[in-house]
Amino acid sequence: MQSRRRSLAPFFLLALAVGLSGCGSSEPEASATASQPLEPGALEVLRRVDHVGDLAYEPMVLQHPDGALFVNGFGRDPDPDAVPQLWRSDDDGQSWQRLDVGDAADGATGNSDPDLAAAVDGTLYSIHLGWDSATQRGTHIAVGASQDLGESWTWTRLSEGYEEDRPWVGAAPGGVAHAIWNDNRGGVRQSVTRDYGSSWSDAVQIQEVGGSSHLAVGPSGELAVRVTPLSWGGYRF
Repeated sequence: MQSRRRSLAPFFLLALAVGLSGCGSSEPEASATASQPLEPGALEVLRRVDHVGDLAYEPMVLQHPDGALFVNGFGRDPDPDAVPQLWRSDDDGQSWQRLDVGDAADGATGNSDPDLAAAVDGTLYSIHLGWDSATQRGTHIAVGASQDLGESWTWTRLSEGYEEDRPWVGAAPGGVAHAIWNDNRGGVRQSVTRDYGSSWSDAVQIQEVGGSSHLAVGPSGELAVRVTPLSWGGYRF
């Protein structure tokens, strides 16, 4: 859900490596598994990159299948129809460029709670909540899809008028992606695209109570959704 205490200014990134600390080798060791947890000190900061520019509250970071890095976030604009913010780095975070995602006329709207996902085919998804600070309620969910590394976008407003909160998006194979969010009257809603974000299904309630959802998509399209009792609107048992 949106942090009601806005605490983060221009973003920075930390590049981390597994198994480098004290090993005397330039090659990372094998990744840890559930039965082989990381040892203390196994993560080492390789590089910190500070990017000073527009504010990016609650930023999400994603590495695209082609290697590009993306960060989205939101600034201080209280307008729920403010244009979302998105940056891309093509040099491992050394430099960043602000991308033009469109404007409100294109459907590019949202000033809170961003998320990012990328499919193996390269389709990039960016989802955003519109938040009305006067009423302390969500106004809508908008999601954008790009197939050219964020240079052009197709935007869809998935829902409005349900007191929405905290959207998430996950990409599956074959042009499929899933979006979920809280409706704050109890429950979790879902919308699906099967054509790389060109169109999305009508929202359906997949859980009658709960909120603060998150989702994960498996390599064959398996979908797991987390639902907890807590949401911004209160406890939903």
